[in-house]
Amino acid sequence: MIFITVKQEIFISHDGFLQRIWRESPVHSWLILTLITLDGRARKVADDLSFPNGMVITPDNATLIVSESFTGRLLAFDIASDGSLSNPHVPRLVHLLPV
Repeated sequence: MIFITVKQEIFISHDGFLQRIWRESPVHSWLILTLITLDGRARKVADDLSFPNGMVITPDNATLIVSESFTGRLLAFDIASDGSLSNPHVPRLVHLLPV
């Protein structure tokens, strides 16, 4: 899965193959998120994900939400200014459409 941010950075979920190509640290989890920045650098920003199958960033560009197929849950991360992810949590959902 690939998601391009408004800053034109790229989040990619994958099994670690890209990290082996870019000769980063060994992969210790099944599925990870990698961030590719505008200068072409790639780094792992999250791991131990249970088959991420969709990503979205909130309108304020502060939170990345990932759907995990194997757990059937959404997992949210706070996005730092450098693209790093922190504070993984199940997001509180707000109904956006009137009932």
